[in-house]
Amino acid sequence: MKTSPSASPVRTPFDNPSFTVEAVLAVVEGAKRDGNAFTARCPVPEHSDRNPSLRISRGRNGDAVVYCFGCRDKTAAFRFLVDRIND
Repeated sequence: MKTSPSASPVRTPFDNPSFTVEAVLAVVEGAKRDGNAFTARCPVPEHSDRNPSLRISRGRNGDAVVYCFGCRDKTAAFRFLVDRIND
């Protein structure tokens, strides 16, 4: 009897307690404090960022909240950072 391989679960930062501001800052170069948050150039390869457009802040539950004001795909920076942190 054949068994089908089980589907691998989708990885999200919410399944990984290491998706913190500190973890994001460890994989983003040149981040600078801006009030209660940090700004940096977006690390997504398809986004040739010349000016800091990535904002990194702490969410209510302690997880990092990232948003790039320059990416057309509004989840690109988030997905890129999740992959870098989870590797």
